[in-house]
Amino acid sequence: ISHLVDYLNAYYKEDLKEKNIEFKIKTNCQNLIIEIDLSKFKRVFSNIITNSIRHYDKDKKILNININQEKNGKIKFEIADNGSGCKEDLVKIFDPLYTTDKSRKISGLGLSICKEIIESHNGTIKAMNNKLGGFSIIFIIDSYKED
Repeated sequence: ISHLVDYLNAYYKEDLKEKNIEFKIKTNCQNLIIEIDLSKFKRVFSNIITNSIRHYDKDKKILNININQEKNGKIKFEIADNGSGCKEDLVKIFDPLYTTDKSRKISGLGLSICKEIIESHNGTIKAMNNKLGGFSIIFIIDSYKED
């Protein structure tokens, strides 16, 4: 997980700062190992963060990533923003070609791709409005276990 945190900081911190977005990553499991396809996980973060950037409606913009080990040993990732939240059906947003932005001609694949990637890692993904007043994508995967 420490390598993933380092990547996310290196790749996003400066770019988000230039966009006046406060960016923080917190974890309680820095030294745990997860078995992932890193290029696919990079795509998950890219799709979710790009969606967040597109939906800010406040002057003070916040994007937090929390990575925590749960009591059952699974790893929970939450990408939370303080954007406009979601008034749409939170289950449908993972459907291919579904979009909340009716002005876009081609869209609606980003979150369905995320769902496909997370499920290919035997994980689950969901969306919810959060206490920041914005939106969170939460996905849970197993930590690495030696056979």
